[in-house]
This record gives sequence, structure tokens and C-alpha cells, in this order.
Amino acid sequence: ERSNEDLDVAVERALADLPVTVGQAKFLRHIVAERDGVPPARLAELAGCSRPNATQLLARLQRAGLVAREETPSDGRSVRIRATDRGRQVLAEAIDALGRFERTLRERLGDPQARALWELLEDVLP
Repeated sequence: ERSNEDLDVAVERALADLPVTVGQAKFLRHIVAERDGVPPARLAELAGCSRPNATQLLARLQRAGLVAREETPSDGRSVRIRATDRGRQVLAEAIDALGRFERTLRERLGDPQARALWELLEDVLP
């Protein structure tokens, strides 16, 4: 249990200079991938989380200026979520930071162990 907490802290520390957590960066990655925007319900499915959890994540990302809600032109009642320019920039920075963290793991643990650990982290981190 303690080593899992240490890993969580180490990964979050890799993003300490950015306005997103690992979970938020993973969520943002789904939004950036959907160039035409994505409905919130579909985003929850893509991210594998509940709709209430997706709503909370979206609110945080929107307050940070990383995503925007836009009305769907064909149906003014529905919305699509799009990444802002700032959101795409922050995601790129997060990917770079996590890449540096992964390289550090490889240097310290060796390639096979680092790869196994990284796969585990991807499975367990939000």
C-alpha cells in the first residue's frame, strides 16, 4: 500500500508545474482526440468513468480554461466539449513531463522493469 502511494505521489510530482493532475490529463487526452468535440456522455464512456465524475472533471477543466462547452449547431439543447488552445498546450506539456518521468524510471530500474511498472501505473492511476 505504501509503495503505491509513493508511486502516485511521484507521478503527480512529475506534473507539479502544470494545472492538471494525471487523471485530468488522461481525461483531457480524450477531448483533444475528438477534433469535432465530444458529447459529455460519450466522454464519460471513453474515459471509463461515471457521468457525475465526468461532469466534475469537465467543470474543473473548464474553470482552468482547458476546455469549452459549445452548443451543437443542429440541436441547441445538446453540447459538445472541445479542448481550447491552452488545453492542447497543457496536454502536450503533460505528455512531455510524463515522458521524462518514464525515462527516469528506465534509467533507475532498467527497461523491462520500468515498462512493467509504467503499464501498471497506466492501469491504476485515474
